[in-house]
Amino acid sequence: MSDLLSIRCRILSILDGDIEPLQNLFLRCTDYHELEEGESTVDDAAEYLLKNVPPDTAGEDKIVLGIFDSTGLLVAVCDLLRNYPLPREWWIGLLMIDPNHRGTGLGSQIIADVIAMAGAENATALWVAPLEQNPNAQRFWERHGFVEERRAQTTTRSGRSNNVVVRKKVTK
Repeated sequence: MSDLLSIRCRILSILDGDIEPLQNLFLRCTDYHELEEGESTVDDAAEYLLKNVPPDTAGEDKIVLGIFDSTGLLVAVCDLLRNYPLPREWWIGLLMIDPNHRGTGLGSQIIADVIAMAGAENATALWVAPLEQNPNAQRFWERHGFVEERRAQTTTRSGRSNNVVVRKKVTK
């Protein structure tokens, strides 16, 4: 990890009292939740993020990174799944950044560190599926070398259907 993020980054956990700061970040990022779900942030968004893994996926392969500013405020979260969708591949389930910290290079720093972490564990690829209706996210992932593999439709917790662009970055 870069020196900057290693000081301000740690793995989040339900057991460590991280639900409230994570839920507060979700509330500050309600624009994303409205884009994805079509409604405001739900009360259990943080707990759901920390607990939820796809079927047949080991819970220990889930990593939720929290990035904090110098005051200790949680300003970004990155949800990762190791060995998904295949062994030695990683899935980035969410990269969410506080609106006041977007456009500062923080997202690029986080992704550089995630790529380094995945490489250190001999991952062969990273996957992400940003919402098709989020052009800023599409450009962000393209800039970081994630190429379109396919388009797919997903269903959210609320039952809303979204189109995503499944992108892959080969790391090895």
